Amino acid sequence: MHFEPASLAVISYLAILGTGLALFLNLWLLQHVTAWLVSFTALIIPVIAVLAGTLFGNETFGLRELLGAALVVVGASIAIFQPADPTIHYSRDSRRRFVSNVEPIDSRRRTAE
Repeated sequence: MHFEPASLAVISYLAILGTGLALFLNLWLLQHVTAWLVSFTALIIPVIAVLAGTLFGNETFGLRELLGAALVVVGASIAIFQPADPTIHYSRDSRRRFVSNVEPIDSRRRTAE
């Protein structure tokens, strides 16, 4: 196989910059919001990629892509904005949560003795 230098440069640029930027943004998000919220980026990134391909790459965007993107966005929105479960309370550190109606294991052992 023969690769043109320009092709190798573009692939290297996309691989290094794209991966580095994605990793940096992911780590930054993990420091500022909860991990379960950051996990939704894995669902939204393909939708953004399809839109970018349509805008900048002259790719087609039909009804199937529109319905798929809508399903992903609606599903993620339902998961993110659903009413909070009253049995789950969040500590000051929003990355840690605990269930209020469950006693710690150590206290159960002490009462059984």
